[in-house]
Amino acid sequence: MATVNFVNPIFNRSGNHSFDFSSISETPVIDVGKVLNNPKDRLVKVGDIIYLTISLRVDNVSKSTNGQHFPPFFVFYSPADDKELKVKYVFDAANPILIPSGDGDDIVLECLLDLSDLASGEKVIQLKGFDKETGKIREVLLAESDAFYVQQSLSELMQPNIANLGISDETGLNRDRINNPSYFPVGLQPVNPLFTKDVKLWEAIRDATEALSFRNYYDYMNVIFCGEDIPIDHESQFQKELKRLKKRRKLPFNDTDAYRSIKIATEAFVMVNLANSTGDLSGYLQTVSDSNGEVLQIIPYLAIIRNKLSDIDFKSTSFEDALSNFIDSSNGRVADTCFGIISERIQQPIYLELIWSYWHEESMMVQGVNTIARRFQNIKGEGAVDPLANLEVGPLRPLSNLMWGYIQDEQHRLTVRRRAYEYDHHYGITLQGKAVSNMRTADSRSKFIEAFHMLMNLCMKFYRQYDDTTVVADGFPIMNALKEVHMILSEGAHNQYGDLPSTARIEMMMQQYLLARPEFREFLPTRQMVPYPEAWMDRAAVLNTLHGWTKTSVLHFRDLGVFGEQILLSIRFGAWSTVFNRDQAANWAIFWRPQIQNYMHAYRAVTGVDLTREDGAMIDAQQPSTHLLRRLKEQKTAR
Repeated sequence: MATVNFVNPIFNRSGNHSFDFSSISETPVIDVGKVLNNPKDRLVKVGDIIYLTISLRVDNVSKSTNGQHFPPFFVFYSPADDKELKVKYVFDAANPILIPSGDGDDIVLECLLDLSDLASGEKVIQLKGFDKETGKIREVLLAESDAFYVQQSLSELMQPNIANLGISDETGLNRDRINNPSYFPVGLQPVNPLFTKDVKLWEAIRDATEALSFRNYYDYMNVIFCGEDIPIDHESQFQKELKRLKKRRKLPFNDTDAYRSIKIATEAFVMVNLANSTGDLSGYLQTVSDSNGEVLQIIPYLAIIRNKLSDIDFKSTSFEDALSNFIDSSNGRVADTCFGIISERIQQPIYLELIWSYWHEESMMVQGVNTIARRFQNIKGEGAVDPLANLEVGPLRPLSNLMWGYIQDEQHRLTVRRRAYEYDHHYGITLQGKAVSNMRTADSRSKFIEAFHMLMNLCMKFYRQYDDTTVVADGFPIMNALKEVHMILSEGAHNQYGDLPSTARIEMMMQQYLLARPEFREFLPTRQMVPYPEAWMDRAAVLNTLHGWTKTSVLHFRDLGVFGEQILLSIRFGAWSTVFNRDQAANWAIFWRPQIQNYMHAYRAVTGVDLTREDGAMIDAQQPSTHLLRRLKEQKTAR
């Protein structure tokens, strides 16, 4: 509650007025009725007049103040536009007195605000007043509305003409802008599909993957190890997880505490963000239960799996907790089934895809770190001249001890061959090279590449229809393609699926962190003017150049990993096998349009294959690694 002493700047003789601004229950002080009554639709269209109420308490004010005198007390202001809003107050004609007499009376002031002069974008309405101090009057911020969106103002849509620009003549006559312009532009809008509830799932997936971005990870590591003052989400949970992991994660080597610390910090970053990746799925989740009466809220896709296994109860106590409870009797032994569905995993899906690791591996980032590790051990690289001959890290720099720990811990990391087997198991894609020769996979998703590329191609056709405002875009082809990709992905969600993607992510993020260390600027001749968005990229790029690997920008490989992960997660965890509504597929294509189109562009930049073609050509179903090897040979031939 804010109590402010106002003085009427026009009618000073009316005296001072004391207003107590307090919020009504469940609504803010400023209630933008048109916007806040429906939180899902915070969009104000061109030229809207919005209704707004202000709750206030009035003390020691006479009946002489009426509607005509009241407006000078308040200013409605848009900070984004640096403008005061035009306002009209709503009064009861039968009772023109706005402020009742007496002490502590509550009133509600009703207003109409004109947004026609505002530019498009996110807006907040501020309520300001005038506070009287000794010898001066100052403006005071009383309250703010929730954020909402203005689509576009009329002034932006009007074509410049004599009517809306104003005119002047030699006599000095200067007319204000006329309210009715001579003409308005007219255009058709795309026909949007009906809203479907799975949009909430896609928002949760998008937020979860963005939380695991390198930018957030690098800030988090700098807060811990470099003392930077950067706010991070879930800080208390990070601290709790770091304490737990520090007790449990040990390395049997001398002088590896520095490396062990970044390993623990990276694992905590991934695990805590995954635990907080559920998002707001109210209205989308389904309720399931077991024979013991345990009730869970889970996503529809996993509810389908649960119904197949309805005879199996949930297991809420992990083996780790059960052992701790048995050792420490004070914790109490919890009776739980030894065989069951893990409650935590069915409630909290792991929003990670191994395709992120695949594309980062194809960027040669992992191989580049391996060459640095070999040179650190004084092992000469291939060729007559070692590309990293000048790499000498002094023992006084933190990087030296970090690299020592990284090399010592090699036996505990996933091998490239083991990752390659799992790439084939998940997506039917493979690596090529000496380390992965003579692969003998037991199960391969051989139809995934064709099905996924067909989906991408159909999305491009849909976008062309959607942008043509004379046509209603058809979502049925996308719906059927989504079903096919969904079924293929679900076949690969077994064996190492629950653990290997998160392990690979932790290891590769640590490699990114090592490459991002500033010490590497002294040994690797990076191009400083190339605007790579992540600190590790220019190091990976120069390693590619020094070793004669791919000349394609590392940025494109990163985009394939990031956008590919988001796209596949939305397909994997959607209940597409039960969908028969084309609007649901159309919504999916529209929601993920930036990711899909960026993925197709990056794929063409990396492999040379255009997934958007509509000239009757066959859908490309070749291995990406085959295209990469072909382009590498072309690159070497062109020298």
